[in-house]
Amino acid sequence: MVNQNNGTAKYALLLVVLLNTFRFGNAQVTDTLQPYAPFWFVDELLEWTPGNDVDAIFNRSFTPLETKHFNAGFKSNAHARANEANVEVLPIFATTSGNPSQGSLSLSYYAFTYWQYCDLMVYWGGSSFEGIILTPTAPVVDAAHRHGVPVYGTVFFPPSVYGGKRDWVYQFVQNQDGIFPVADKLIEVANYYGFDGWFINQETGDKGKVQEDKSLANAMQEFMLYFKNNSDLSIQWYDAMLKDGTVKWQHEINDKNKMFFQKGDTLVSDQMFLDFRYTSKNLQTTKKAVEELGRNIYDVYGGVDVQNNGYEAETGYRYPQGANFDVLFPEGKPHAASLAFYVPSWTYSSSNNMDEFYKKEARFWVGEKGDPRDTQTDHNWKGVAHYVPAKSPINQIPFVTNFCTGQGGKFFLKGKDITSPTWKNGWNNLTLQDIQPTWRWIVKSKGTKLKVDYDFTDAYNGGNCLSISGKSEEDNIIPLYSTRLKLNKNSVATVAVKKNKESDVFLLLTFANGKEKELSIRDRKNAGEWYVDTLSLKKYIGWELQKIALKVAAKNAKIQNVKIGSIGIVDMQSDRIEAPTNIQLLKKAPGIEETINLRVKWDAHHKGIYYYRLYKINSDGSKYFLGATTSNACFLPSVSKTKNEKITIGVEAVGRCFSVSPVTIFNIEK
Repeated sequence: MVNQNNGTAKYALLLVVLLNTFRFGNAQVTDTLQPYAPFWFVDELLEWTPGNDVDAIFNRSFTPLETKHFNAGFKSNAHARANEANVEVLPIFATTSGNPSQGSLSLSYYAFTYWQYCDLMVYWGGSSFEGIILTPTAPVVDAAHRHGVPVYGTVFFPPSVYGGKRDWVYQFVQNQDGIFPVADKLIEVANYYGFDGWFINQETGDKGKVQEDKSLANAMQEFMLYFKNNSDLSIQWYDAMLKDGTVKWQHEINDKNKMFFQKGDTLVSDQMFLDFRYTSKNLQTTKKAVEELGRNIYDVYGGVDVQNNGYEAETGYRYPQGANFDVLFPEGKPHAASLAFYVPSWTYSSSNNMDEFYKKEARFWVGEKGDPRDTQTDHNWKGVAHYVPAKSPINQIPFVTNFCTGQGGKFFLKGKDITSPTWKNGWNNLTLQDIQPTWRWIVKSKGTKLKVDYDFTDAYNGGNCLSISGKSEEDNIIPLYSTRLKLNKNSVATVAVKKNKESDVFLLLTFANGKEKELSIRDRKNAGEWYVDTLSLKKYIGWELQKIALKVAAKNAKIQNVKIGSIGIVDMQSDRIEAPTNIQLLKKAPGIEETINLRVKWDAHHKGIYYYRLYKINSDGSKYFLGATTSNACFLPSVSKTKNEKITIGVEAVGRCFSVSPVTIFNIEK
């Protein structure tokens, strides 16, 4: 992908990714046996099968893709326009060859959490010296799918000046008697690993001259038609190659490139990504072409180059060059096209620590005031919430969130720290990311507003909890989730809470019939300890729950200190989760210092499973957390081991309502 704003192509990809990986001094530990997300050149892809790839099983996601809803009654920002532009992100998580399959031993990681404003993610990567085809990691797919966001892998043909080879494009579209073997492999890969499609970025021309090849362009179109006819997967095409086979960015859809978007009445690609220098005129031309083809203008995405520009300069704030939001989102008019952020992970790579990253993410998505209702500012970057409303994937019971973002300095289970002493730099694993709040953060009060944020020093389950703190002489109401949950006779609400005696906390439930109910979260004798309160919903059988909020009552302006570890709407029934069986040790190898690295697998039953958790069971009955996956195999890094110790591994299945199966035990001899 080329940034043409200054007339030169800027491929600082490797440098930026290395900064992403090692930014905060907590480099991801590269242990022996560490599996990575797969990447290939075309000839390597053709040789791939799950059977000949020892890492394949570690890269599978079994999280289904949820659907998202928008509730107009709870739209927080009056300026945002619903049911128009979609928002896409193309982040870099690591180098093409350096994406750990199931997280790694570092708190420092680009843990994306603003899914409520996102409709599509492309797992961006690929390079001429590592591989041009990259799949997303299973944890990213797990987190995205829970939030109702599809994920695409990337096929990246670099410009020749950056190592791209025209022969790779010819290899890609090879066919015999109408059979495209590379398309069949891309379909097999996506279906096996559990993601939703491919982003195809063909920018390889010929060094130093224009190369026309209409047959190559026609072959690419036929390749895409074959892919669509033989799968339920999606394709996004990048505006670069033209119908004559040359590479020249159009910044619009026109007669030169529309063949890669639509052929007559037949869809060729599900979306098209326009390069960064589009204007209002380009989008008007595009709209006319799209309408003539019978397509939706919001299948077209205007690219915004965040990687090279960000939004912040030393002397003040600025929006990225080419990211003219007035072009995409003209004031008082329908959105002109959808929006695609190229490398929004800049918020991470440009930060010096995780606190700065989370602040930059908040500014990026909801504006400098950190409130999606209030995005007015003199600066050009107003936050995505200024233009599009938040959507939610919470449509069925059970719904449980621990607010876990998928990273932490420690790991907690039911409020107890069970972090392995060998995990000194924390951890990241987006498989453990729960559904994030729809609104971050809205606080309503007639007086001083309390502060709401994530707390990474404490948690009920995972690496963080929700913290509410401060001093206020008035009630504070904090909307959290938009939902569509039909309650039944077995439905209850659960809240894990830790608070001081000065704090009165209530669960506020708003229903489709317009009624709002306030449920008191009861005190416990041991203030300052985690406890779970179960609240009856029998009075509301058959009602549709549409919003979940918290209320912290005024207490004579005394200091409030409330931590919310989980919120759930579940059915109070015995939820029987099948235990994993037939645990096997695949491989072991020495780790760093007195540790060992393990690969294990088991027979899995994926139905109703949120994920599997693995532990080391110590001789005194205590346990350390080792990993989590939705697949049936897991890499366990840096497992503590003394010289003659027999290691005991426990595996349990966790259900959608966070009930657990019996723990299956497996012993590894000395």
